[in-house]
Amino acid sequence: MKIKMLLDSRIFFAKGSEIEVDEREAERLLSLGFAEKVAEKKAVVETKAEKPKKKKED
Repeated sequence: MKIKMLLDSRIFFAKGSEIEVDEREAERLLSLGFAEKVAEKKAVVETKAEKPKKKKED
């Protein structure tokens, strides 16, 4: 789960840092008000269809 730190904390990440933590640690930081959940962006992959190669005739 990705979170954004709202306050400086003892885990040594500055305010505004976006870090990846496990679910348990994220829930702890969220419940204490030290962090907020960051919406994860979905990766968009574009694929191009390749044209079939023409055989060269002699």
